[in-house]
Amino acid sequence: MQQQKKLKTRGLINKNLKVYTGIYRGYNMDEIQKNILSIILMYPEKHYLIFDGLNGKHFTNTYRTIYEECQRLYNLDKTIDPTIIVSNIGQEYFQTVLNLSDAPFMTQGKTEEYIKILQDEYNKKYALFETKNLLLDIEQDKLSGEEIQTKYLEISKLFNKEEYKVKSVDMLQGFTELLEDLETKKEYYKTGFSKLDNHVLIDKGDFIIVGGKPSSGKTAFSVNAAVNLSAKYRVNFFSLETSTRKIFQKIAASGARINIGKILHSNLFEADYSKLLNIASEYNDYKLKVIEASGKTVEEISSIALQDKADIIFIDYLQLIREKGTSSFERVSEISKKLHTFAQQEKVTVFALSQLKRSDNKEPTMSDLRESGQLEQDADAVLILHNPNTNPENEDLDNQERMLLIAKNKTGQVGRIKYKFYGGTQLFSE
Repeated sequence: MQQQKKLKTRGLINKNLKVYTGIYRGYNMDEIQKNILSIILMYPEKHYLIFDGLNGKHFTNTYRTIYEECQRLYNLDKTIDPTIIVSNIGQEYFQTVLNLSDAPFMTQGKTEEYIKILQDEYNKKYALFETKNLLLDIEQDKLSGEEIQTKYLEISKLFNKEEYKVKSVDMLQGFTELLEDLETKKEYYKTGFSKLDNHVLIDKGDFIIVGGKPSSGKTAFSVNAAVNLSAKYRVNFFSLETSTRKIFQKIAASGARINIGKILHSNLFEADYSKLLNIASEYNDYKLKVIEASGKTVEEISSIALQDKADIIFIDYLQLIREKGTSSFERVSEISKKLHTFAQQEKVTVFALSQLKRSDNKEPTMSDLRESGQLEQDADAVLILHNPNTNPENEDLDNQERMLLIAKNKTGQVGRIKYKFYGGTQLFSE
């Protein structure tokens, strides 16, 4: 029986040796290492992804020395500059670093793929080394059947994919954690809109959809919430449609209670300037960062958020995120799944703005979200801004009514909240 177990395990090892030696066959590891180093020098927004996933052991010879110096500078929060690198590691690296700084072969869009290849290449070599030692021990009859299987499983773990790892909690552990949580009062994020905060308990890692037709005020509403949240938390506002200048015009108008038309036309009185200076001083310590993100992918947005150590991110708007796919439905479904996974795994709360697909003025529902199937499934809450006025072109721009429909709410009831929207100052109030 023991001998049969050894023979069976050896067969599995020989089979996997073929798998290990076939991984990424055809890739030029030298070029991939160059690509990663070039991306480090040319794309600072990729630093978090790279330095979180790789270290010196993933590189060979000259490239290892250059990478470890880049990583050292990154850990010290210093600029990763070719001149500084060469000065620190020696002039013999000058030509190599120069070539990396102007590399025609570099494709930064494949950063995650390159990281994965280097990780698996290292794991492959390590697995081959350990497997050969294991086969030698089997030949010399040094191990029992159980010991062989244990070592084999340890080697196999090098290639276990992260997505197959799950957290498993039994009843005892689950209730123990619950009772520990109850000992301290749970703190949820406060958007500054008290009725919303009472109905929807926004927690770390939640994925929240904010829907609305064009001109419904969803950007202004989200900017108001982002500013309020940034008084206490790190907030990134990713704008894929609007420039940072225009977002800050909204922030200034709502904060200082100045008509945005005055700001747009530089038609301010002395009292207005005084209000602006006061609000600028008040917001000085707020932790809000607005980022122009046109053409960015979920991976790039996630990387920036993690690099900034953001607690909360807003994305305006979801359908503009770059993603592969043969149809809008396929693209948005993939974006939704990725954002939901990012929020859950990294405990970063995500507010994703979304367009509605219907053009009439009937009260919208969750199914009116564009390409909505996956969005409905992934979201912890779905909020939809609606203008109930059947003739919106005749509205008073400085005193409009908006209805916030809570279409989905995992932490409570669905329902509606009435708001006043002052279009002139881009301000929502309950």
